[in-house]
Amino acid sequence: MPSHSEYSGGMGLPHPNSFSTPGYEGQTSLDGTMIKVKGLPYKANQNDLYNFFSKLKIRPNGVQLQIQHDGRPSGLAFVAFETA
Repeated sequence: MPSHSEYSGGMGLPHPNSFSTPGYEGQTSLDGTMIKVKGLPYKANQNDLYNFFSKLKIRPNGVQLQIQHDGRPSGLAFVAFETA
């Protein structure tokens, strides 16, 4: 598996397989914190996550909603914050 810096899945986010513990999950780095959000409604969009975390500073383009191979929403997202 490529390292976090080698993964080019978008927005400088770590490879999705780097998270393995069920529930609330996150990773702290020198440039902020990233969390994995699970169990989202399939109708959720980026604006919903920006609104939910409105009191925190999300990195520019820091919300990535995951979609399944067939193009449907997966109910999973990654949110990258400016600070830990």
